[in-house]
Amino acid sequence: MNSIFSFDNPVWNFIGKLVDMLLLTVVWAVCSLPVITIGASTSALYYVMLKLAEDKEGSIFQSFFRAFKENFKQSTICWLIMLLIGLVLGGDFYICYQMRESAAAKTMLIVFVILAFVYLMVLTYLFPVLARCEADCKKIFFLSFMMSVKQFGWTLLMLAITASVLALGIFVQWLFLFISVGLIAYLHAMILKNIFISYGLGLPDTEDGAYEIPY
Repeated sequence: MNSIFSFDNPVWNFIGKLVDMLLLTVVWAVCSLPVITIGASTSALYYVMLKLAEDKEGSIFQSFFRAFKENFKQSTICWLIMLLIGLVLGGDFYICYQMRESAAAKTMLIVFVILAFVYLMVLTYLFPVLARCEADCKKIFFLSFMMSVKQFGWTLLMLAITASVLALGIFVQWLFLFISVGLIAYLHAMILKNIFISYGLGLPDTEDGAYEIPY
């Protein structure tokens, strides 16, 4: 009977992680409201989720807000760069779609679809890498792109996870959206923790530690 109510019980452990996902999704949403802070809040979210995935839990709120503060400048710069690129890609895609009867426009549509896919690949790794590494934006983008290509199979799986979770929330049960961001980040973290270890980027022993990219 005691084992049922033990915090080490797998059922309670699972419920605890669901609660963490709910709370972190709410905190992430609140901290992302100004839009410009989405980068900092997302990198902070991944910082906490990588710790949860590696069973090195602590205070999720303390960890989140510390990472948010410490990574704010770098994450915001990288996010604004990605936002600008996304807006340009979206605008060009829209223009080509409106001119889709043209053969040249059809060709450009294919090009923009490929570029958009590469964009999503890099975006999938960008904030987890920001959460784990200390480096300038150029190195962060380089490592994110390199990982997304070298780990292409895992990248496809993470993109599929993102699409599936969002589809469940939008088309099946909207209440699912309340844990969607936290769930996506946690499932990504379960994959990324092993990828990061293979790059020598396992979780630092110190609470506030981070790695410098070794190239």
